[in-house]
Amino acid sequence: MIYSLLQNQKFKDFMIKLLLILSFMGATFGGCHYINQKLGLRDDNIIEEAIEDLIEAKTGLDIDLTPGED
Repeated sequence: MIYSLLQNQKFKDFMIKLLLILSFMGATFGGCHYINQKLGLRDDNIIEEAIEDLIEAKTGLDIDLTPGED
């Protein structure tokens, strides 16, 4: 079944697009983190804060997903 799925051209196209989008997002967020560090700005963005709120609502854990902060 997995082999037949991998043979499907639409699935391959979808996976390539997904990998490109995820790579672009990673580069963008990584670049923003680097710029914020160099300029001494706060390193929280709206998406990160929304995910933290969702995790806290579902699990009760108050975590910070900001990379590199202590």
